[in-house]
Amino acid sequence: TDSVHLFGPAEYIAMQIKQSIREETGLTASAGVSSCKFVAKIASDFDKPDGLTVVPPDRITAFLDPLTIERMWGVGRETQKALSTLGIRTVADVRRVPVEVLKKKLGKHGVQLALLSRGIDPSPVNPQREMKSLGREETYDNDLVTIGEMKTELFALASRVTRRARRYGLVGRTLTLKVKHHDFSLVTRSVTLSEPIDDAHEVYAYCCRLLDTTAARQKPARLLGIY
Repeated sequence: TDSVHLFGPAEYIAMQIKQSIREETGLTASAGVSSCKFVAKIASDFDKPDGLTVVPPDRITAFLDPLTIERMWGVGRETQKALSTLGIRTVADVRRVPVEVLKKKLGKHGVQLALLSRGIDPSPVNPQREMKSLGREETYDNDLVTIGEMKTELFALASRVTRRARRYGLVGRTLTLKVKHHDFSLVTRSVTLSEPIDDAHEVYAYCCRLLDTTAARQKPARLLGIY
């Protein structure tokens, strides 16, 4: 609210942030604007690499309902399996299931998912969080069709991630590969190593193995990410 008083409407603030990033770094950035942090975050992923998606309060339900549950915070493979037993595959499905049922199935996390499915996210914005992970992802204008194209891009991502890790004096033991296909289905694959690494070639090799466990050979990729 204070930001709106100082700088103007939220959409204008987002445009100014995007412009500042471009002027100072030469990079594009995507932004999402909504009355809920969860919705704004999803909106920021919608039109990469240089998008601005605005979801007003009266459009939140229509925006969220068609999305698959993988787009929700904290919904990994095991949670997907648990929700699938209830016939839940989209955010709309989550919203239709009684909160008591979700709580019985998933505990407090089920209650949180029920709130998020309704566009309710009371968690505060914390810009001072300690860095617990780092990564890089890219959304491509043209889908990556062949496994060779994907692995070429993975090496570029691995180089950027490890270069940044060394800059901060960090090493990592858990690697996560993120793949979004042309149909917007999203998969992640992770591996935890016995020893931490910060070498691009090693990160690349592990991520190639993870890529081979996905449907990348059958489905074009629109986004790749390494964390």
